[in-house]
Amino acid sequence: MRLPAYGKTLLKLREAGKSPWVVVVALGHIIDTETLKGQAGVSRIGLPFDYPIDTSDLAILRGLDVLVSLFKPETVSAADARILSQRQIRAIFDRGEPGLLWCVSGQTASPLSLWRTEFLTGSIEVPLDADFRQCFAWWRKCAVLEARGVFSRAEFDPVRERVRRELSA
Repeated sequence: MRLPAYGKTLLKLREAGKSPWVVVVALGHIIDTETLKGQAGVSRIGLPFDYPIDTSDLAILRGLDVLVSLFKPETVSAADARILSQRQIRAIFDRGEPGLLWCVSGQTASPLSLWRTEFLTGSIEVPLDADFRQCFAWWRKCAVLEARGVFSRAEFDPVRERVRRELSA
């Protein structure tokens, strides 16, 4: 299986038992160096449109929070870019199994949710400022407590119990 651009760095981090607080995934581009620039604990990978998404290894995203930034190269039409982005987001959901999945929109981010085959951004827009990390952590705690998505698995039971103890203290 082929890793995404800059995936080896994230893989080595995970193999060392560490995790970033968020992974910025550039769709349609090799890397996004601007989103959350200068913030510690941010990993970055890229999925250009010519990336072989069907044979890629996205398991390095399992349980991690992901912030997707969309790029549209000039050589790709808006309609094709939308189709390719949806295909890549579907692969991230299905094969990457991230914790939370958000989409960058200018200087804000919104949660992505999968409903049937459509990807919809929520009505919530959170500024990508100094408080974004705390906001993101709050959303993650909610997802863990509600056992949503990948967090419904038994392997996250200890995390759920830790969050419950934390909130009841």
